[in-house]
Amino acid sequence: MTSKIIIAVILGILAIAGAYTLRSRRTKIKRIGRFPETDCDGNRIVKKCTVPRLVPPASLIDITLLKDHMKKISSSIGMLWQISRYGDDNNLGSILFDNLNLAVAASDSPELKKQWEAFAGNRSQWSAALYKDKSSELLDMLKQAGVAIGDISDLIWEARIAGDYRKFGAIQDGDRCKVLVPCIIYEDVVIEQGLVQKIN
Repeated sequence: MTSKIIIAVILGILAIAGAYTLRSRRTKIKRIGRFPETDCDGNRIVKKCTVPRLVPPASLIDITLLKDHMKKISSSIGMLWQISRYGDDNNLGSILFDNLNLAVAASDSPELKKQWEAFAGNRSQWSAALYKDKSSELLDMLKQAGVAIGDISDLIWEARIAGDYRKFGAIQDGDRCKVLVPCIIYEDVVIEQGLVQKIN
């Protein structure tokens, strides 16, 4: 019985000592504003430990290449947005990426073709869910390249916005409309019109 009490006391002391050491270590990290002078395995070194930098999704396709070929792919951005939001149709996703394949194939950039092949080369086993995910990834890259997507859900129709949106059905000035597809803007210019429908 006495030995069990002694063991319990020893374990308690070790636990308290360990907690104190950990607290001191954290305080030191906070105070010096960097990692203690040990490597990631705890071995003492002169240089500080480094943390791996996460690679952003944009590295999948070079942003400069997307900017250089924006005109070729701009007509597909609206559909990319739709599939990234509501994609549940495998055929629609396939048609979209077929069109993007043609746009990339018409490019004179071997590097863009290479990166596109790595991103969306073999689609034989793609599901609707994967088309949705890939559309979201590509849309994020395009946003980093400077594409802006309208974020309003409804608007009042007036003649001056006719260049930004197409009408779905009859719409008169003053009608409240639901935005079915946002307009796509690049370098302060609408490169793809949105689509609106009158709210009855």
